[in-house]
Amino acid sequence: MKIVETVTTLRNKQVVLRNYVTGFPKESLDMKIVETITTLKLPKDPNEVLLKNLYLSYDAYMQILMTKDRLVQVGPYALGRDMVWLKF
Repeated sequence: MKIVETVTTLRNKQVVLRNYVTGFPKESLDMKIVETITTLKLPKDPNEVLLKNLYLSYDAYMQILMTKDRLVQVGPYALGRDMVWLKF
């Protein structure tokens, strides 16, 4: 039996960095939630799963990446871009 890959489009919410953070970040000033349409390839193997992220975690290291003058040399989040942590 041949398994066919299914492609679908759906709404996606992204957290976008509006301003570089100074002090404790505030959603209303430093970030905005943007809804976009994305293309999604559904799993074709019955042993694969597709997960939906219900919650967004935030840790202190991410705050370092959201500041303009940071001490670490890891790539920062860019203004106006979604805040991606890991891409596989």
